Amino acid sequence: MVRRPIVHAIALILVLTGASVLCAPGASAAVQPGDLTFSIGFGEAGTPNDNSYSSSETLNIAVQFHKTKSSSFRGSAGFMILDGREEISPAAGTRDADILFVDGNYIYTFPFAVVRPYLTAGIGLYSVRLIDNLDTPQSLEFGANWGIGLGIQLSKNFECGGEILYSYITGEVSSPVRTITVGISLHF
Repeated sequence: MVRRPIVHAIALILVLTGASVLCAPGASAAVQPGDLTFSIGFGEAGTPNDNSYSSSETLNIAVQFHKTKSSSFRGSAGFMILDGREEISPAAGTRDADILFVDGNYIYTFPFAVVRPYLTAGIGLYSVRLIDNLDTPQSLEFGANWGIGLGIQLSKNFECGGEILYSYITGEVSSPVRTITVGISLHF
């Protein structure tokens, strides 16, 4: 079963890909070594391997430094909300998770002109707060992530795209936590 947010993200990427091919001449010269990119993304977060959490919201902001045309480094911060699905115990009920994160990633972008797929991997710190009827423990956890994405250059300084990222977090949260985001980026 495909979830609606995933279908919406795929449809948005396909529409924007078509639009970029039709109206983005000269966009290939946009990202140069030494450029900075500021991004914001939103989407859904969930645990695909079990039913402990249902998919919920995620939001992140990022700054990316382009070392070369295909190699860059990104620092990002944001939050994920995971809604508990399974009951922990009759007294505790379900357990939600609120996660704040700061991470650093290496990104390899394939050298295409307008539509640019990329691979990413990194590490981060995750502040995890678990919420149920009995307790609200909070902990600082270490994590690693990897993912794939697609950027679509719409003009010299403007890009949109999407990313699927899998975060493996230590502690009590089921791993991996999958985030599917779409967003916009500005290049300087």
